[in-house]
Amino acid sequence: MAESDGCSPPFDYSSDEEGRLAAISDEERRLAAISYHEETVAAYFPDDFKQYVDTQLNRCPVYDYDEDVDLFHGWVFWSREDDQSEHPPNILDLKKKIKDVLRRCLLDWFENPTLIQFWAPTTMTMDGRSYLTTQNQPFALHIFDMIDEDVKGHVKGLCGYRMISKDYKFYMDRESSDEQLGVPGRAFKQGFPEFSPNVEYYSIKEYPLRHHALLCQVKQCWAIPLFDPSTHLCVGVLEIVSTAASEEFLFYPGFDLLDLHDYLKEVGLKSSISHVDHRMDSLADLH
Repeated sequence: MAESDGCSPPFDYSSDEEGRLAAISDEERRLAAISYHEETVAAYFPDDFKQYVDTQLNRCPVYDYDEDVDLFHGWVFWSREDDQSEHPPNILDLKKKIKDVLRRCLLDWFENPTLIQFWAPTTMTMDGRSYLTTQNQPFALHIFDMIDEDVKGHVKGLCGYRMISKDYKFYMDRESSDEQLGVPGRAFKQGFPEFSPNVEYYSIKEYPLRHHALLCQVKQCWAIPLFDPSTHLCVGVLEIVSTAASEEFLFYPGFDLLDLHDYLKEVGLKSSISHVDHRMDSLADLH
């Protein structure tokens, strides 16, 4: 998986597969097929998300090679400002860690359309209040090897939810009401993951983005707090939302949630998820 240097080129939303695959080597054909797969899915992006990607973000496609076929899993996206090295080193280091975790998640976790985004704490209000934001934070979009009309609604819904989320704030200080906390804020404040198989189960007070999520066809929702192992402080929350129906399982069968603990440890982070001593058949207990 190669990460781009500088700005990623805009997607070719009207590419011609036959023209690009004619009279080229096997390796070139493989890379062209991957590019075609990317751009076919990207053609389903809503216009505002296309502009967002093409003007503000860099991206890395994530795929693996299985039985002579390159399986496309989706993309990791991040702000172009991150590649300009203007942020403090500790901030850039955390973002790199999050991108590494997102890549692993895309490869090993999901079998349904999914958006994974990172909510980071900041203090920037006039009265000095602290809140979580996903603006300019890395995120990933998982669309597992799907090119058909069925994927169109999933892509549009997840892109729409990202556009709403990036401009939203969840307060997580002592003054925060339950409604201001939301799911990411509760996970950050309490230090434990939260899960719902269907966001309809939430009230507006519990899940302020409930109305927007339902319009975007979001069903399942996760919020997993991440910690710095040296300070034991929460550095942010990994939110996972999927358009998969509540009766469909979000993850690969047999997936052990403790795998996340291993991913985080590899990059120098940890989560309270490591204290969960059951497998996926009892995850509903986290809600």
